[in-house]
Amino acid sequence: MNCGQCYSGELTGYLYNSTGSMETAEDIASEVFVKALSYQSTLAEMSQAQCRLWLYTSAKRKLIDLARKRKTESRVITTVDPVNQGPELIKSGFEAICKYTKMNLIDVYGVCTSQYKHIKEDMVNLQKAYEMGLRISL
Repeated sequence: MNCGQCYSGELTGYLYNSTGSMETAEDIASEVFVKALSYQSTLAEMSQAQCRLWLYTSAKRKLIDLARKRKTESRVITTVDPVNQGPELIKSGFEAICKYTKMNLIDVYGVCTSQYKHIKEDMVNLQKAYEMGLRISL
């Protein structure tokens, strides 16, 4: 019996507990076992304990890579030019509200115009931030 057969369920369980997603756990486990195939001759010389350690170390490294990837993705910052892009962002926001609430554009606009003062202040602040060269995260 090889390492993959011995620890497949155990490793997938560990990964599931670490990720909270069975799909992600199975994907990572598959990647680890594919990597293990390329090290088959090395793993064949290892004891069961060493093989298990190798699999768990590989899985842990995959988890670290996944965490780094997610952290990087969550830090993507978009630069917004409020003068040129602001009106388009507001329009797309109104359209999204219409779609979500099933209200027509006139009703949404009526509700939002009561908030106009705050929107205008936000746009002025966005303009100032843009002029100062600050990056705005949306």
